[in-house]
Amino acid sequence: MEEVVNKPLRVSKWYSFEVCEHCGHRLNDHEKMSNNGTCPYCGHTSKGTVTDYKKVTIRKLSYHPWWRFWDKYVEYQGADEYSREWLVNN
Repeated sequence: MEEVVNKPLRVSKWYSFEVCEHCGHRLNDHEKMSNNGTCPYCGHTSKGTVTDYKKVTIRKLSYHPWWRFWDKYVEYQGADEYSREWLVNN
């Protein structure tokens, strides 16, 4: 008998966002650019006028049909090592 592998039914496209390099909080454009280089969450100050950030790239995997919206089992997959580590920590 063959082994059944649980494959995702829906896979979203890759999307990315910026997070603070020091604390890992997600930053929008205003928080990243308008704080004179200071993170609004942890207070970390960078050398310049833009907050130090890293880009996280992830996608969403759904294991249920689209019409079964009450099944909330969704998994996220990171594109690179930093993104996978960020998913584990957050």
